[in-house]
Amino acid sequence: MIDARQVRVTRGRREVVHGVSLRVGAGSWVSVVGPNGAGKSSLLLALAALLPSQGDISLDGRPLRERSARERARVIALVPQQPVVPDALTVAEYVLLGRTPHLSLFGSEAGRDHALADTVLAKVDLAWAIDRLVSTLSGGEFHRAVVGRALAQEARVLLLDEPTSGLDLGHQVQVLDLVDDLRRSDGITVVAAMHDLTLAARYSDRVALLVEGELVAEGEPADVLRADVLQRHYGVPVHVLRGPDGELIVVPASTEGARA
Repeated sequence: MIDARQVRVTRGRREVVHGVSLRVGAGSWVSVVGPNGAGKSSLLLALAALLPSQGDISLDGRPLRERSARERARVIALVPQQPVVPDALTVAEYVLLGRTPHLSLFGSEAGRDHALADTVLAKVDLAWAIDRLVSTLSGGEFHRAVVGRALAQEARVLLLDEPTSGLDLGHQVQVLDLVDDLRRSDGITVVAAMHDLTLAARYSDRVALLVEGELVAEGEPADVLRADVLQRHYGVPVHVLRGPDGELIVVPASTEGARA
């Protein structure tokens, strides 16, 4: 379980996250949504202890600040919005980077590390690409490789910062289905900053709405992703519909009626 209490983050001279408290149950998926500049990425970086913050953040009852950087990397994996990939790495080499927190200071990967990487590559459907350069992958394949590197950390918490950014609809669903399947099979806890509210509703157990650094609503998707709430905080009219299977669909409404 993640328990964040009164988290504040300052970047430069500006506080961008204002006293946010959020609890994430083990094995659940919480999506953090909100307009651009709401502080979603800063909150995720604070949860990963990659950005200084005030307040209390604990994992399974133990404060993050009591864990070393190496220990934190063993339990929390961050998939950033724009991953930096060293030149000329193969897919296998890139995924193996996820094993770094588990190696001794001057150690190198052993048989178990390579076996785990092979298992992860099979899970993300990239076993066929182990010798391919990461730079030659398509957008969807690259995102799967990034998720694979995070999974190779054997982390219990997966933090996703806009995991579908730049992907077409098919690849968006492919990546999110992969994460959801692994969450259900391996018990991984997921916190994802997401722009697409329909996808957030589809995959999340709970949704947290962040606006200008403040948590203004949190709960089940149907309770947070309401037309009146979204219009108030996004500043545009929306329709919240139900699909054939009862899933929530959030679409912008015509502004003509609103102006009338």
